[in-house]
Amino acid sequence: MKPGMRLVAAACFGVFSMAALIADGASPALRAPVFGPRPRFLFTREELDAWRADPAKSNELAQIAARAEALLSARRAVPDREGQWIFYYACPADGARLRPESPLAHRCPVCGKMYTDERTVAAWRTLVFNELDSEVRDMGIAYGLTGDERFAARAREILLRLAALYPSFERHDRWGRTGLLAVVGGRRYSQLLDEACGVIQLAAGYDLAAPAACFSDGDRRLIEEKLLRLIARETGLFQHFIDERCNHQTWFNAAYAAVGLVTGDEELMREAICGSRGLMFQLASSVTDDGLWYEGAIAYHFYALSAIQTTLDAARRAGWDFSSNGRLKSLWEGPSKISYPDGSLPVFHDSDRASLANYRSFFEWAGRYFKDPVLAAMGRGDFASEDRKPSAVLADTGIAVLRRNSGKDAVCAMMDWGKHGGAHGHPDKLNMVLYALGRELALDPGRISYSVPEYRTWCRTTAAHNTVVVNGADQDENDGALLHFEETGSFVSCLAAADRAYPGLRLSRWLLLTDGWLLDVFAVEGRKSSEIDLLFHCRG
Repeated sequence: MKPGMRLVAAACFGVFSMAALIADGASPALRAPVFGPRPRFLFTREELDAWRADPAKSNELAQIAARAEALLSARRAVPDREGQWIFYYACPADGARLRPESPLAHRCPVCGKMYTDERTVAAWRTLVFNELDSEVRDMGIAYGLTGDERFAARAREILLRLAALYPSFERHDRWGRTGLLAVVGGRRYSQLLDEACGVIQLAAGYDLAAPAACFSDGDRRLIEEKLLRLIARETGLFQHFIDERCNHQTWFNAAYAAVGLVTGDEELMREAICGSRGLMFQLASSVTDDGLWYEGAIAYHFYALSAIQTTLDAARRAGWDFSSNGRLKSLWEGPSKISYPDGSLPVFHDSDRASLANYRSFFEWAGRYFKDPVLAAMGRGDFASEDRKPSAVLADTGIAVLRRNSGKDAVCAMMDWGKHGGAHGHPDKLNMVLYALGRELALDPGRISYSVPEYRTWCRTTAAHNTVVVNGADQDENDGALLHFEETGSFVSCLAAADRAYPGLRLSRWLLLTDGWLLDVFAVEGRKSSEIDLLFHCRG
């Protein structure tokens, strides 16, 4: 492009027969929490009794008992050394997850290479710790339903071993820093996030198993103080080195709520809800007005939502209810706003291919919590209305959704012009995706395993997206602006711009969608000579 010139690239794609916190206000004044008899987190004694008495649950009960028996037989040992980042348990050459041949040898199933280095072995120990966390929970549930003391004794064995080991583990992170330098690291795991996720499982299993006769009062004190509360306290100490808006903090809050409920710690419960980084803060800072998580990745929207549901479950057990909070409820309503006509979801930023149906359990939970029939219907798999939604501007998120027609003739185009999305955002301003002919035609790369080099050399590049690349370089992180949106009986259109994607250049894109075609006009304006590529990735 010559200095002072303006480049306009236009394309016409023919698609043949395209056929506020509490009450949205301030932080709540919460009454004292109610700590009922154990168990009081995943299930109450009354709920367990009802489950056992329900003939429809007999097969599920038998499966739970059989799994617990299998875990007893396997009797996996608790590692006596720390774990490492889970994404290191993959072959760097092809991204395949490794398979253990022994605790010290791990083979790639694709290329056959054997890995025996400490980083890989430590990542495998993280997998073992993950499985043990789940085992404690599963043993607790099995004991609660069957009364078999062997299951409670196995949970006790793991918990006491972890309580003995945990204080001796060295704080570390995935970059090799240790001690106080590993500010976002953990002890058993290599990051605070994993510590939080793990302690929720441990707390849930402990709560169910602790009433068993095999637990002494001393056992309970040791597990609560040297394991559960210690993890929660250290998470609270180091949480300030993490962005308070991000999904990690959401899991920290869930951990505070779970441990607080199980150990009867009111301070932890209040930290989870009303703390400076608690649920109420995140509803104001991490949730857009459109009901989407600020990171702009649907995978992380539901990842954060899983933690929020855990927090709300614990709060409900303590007598705290937030079902009247409209901003909270919007988190379950937001994803539908960006779904394609078939219910599938665009893969913006660090996301994976998925559909609303993949998240049915979330909508089922929300239907019960908010007593909302629409969310309850989605929880039953009723997504029939997805192809009949109107076009929309998600102004706070920064996505324009253009829709025409319904059923087999439904078409949908979206343009991402808004929030970068923090650490999980991609340099893809004015990126466009397109659905027509019953499937996604123009696509976003999403993500692959974070430990695979191509995640950064491809997925997180501008060239991997349907937008403009200038001089072969990635865009700078920036937020764009919507300049125009119009919908008539025959078309829907939008115009957006980004002034800071490339120094000295202004990018703008205009989309016009009709029943049968999409007009796409991309303009780049500037006063310096530049090499400009307009990229479009579509399915063959």
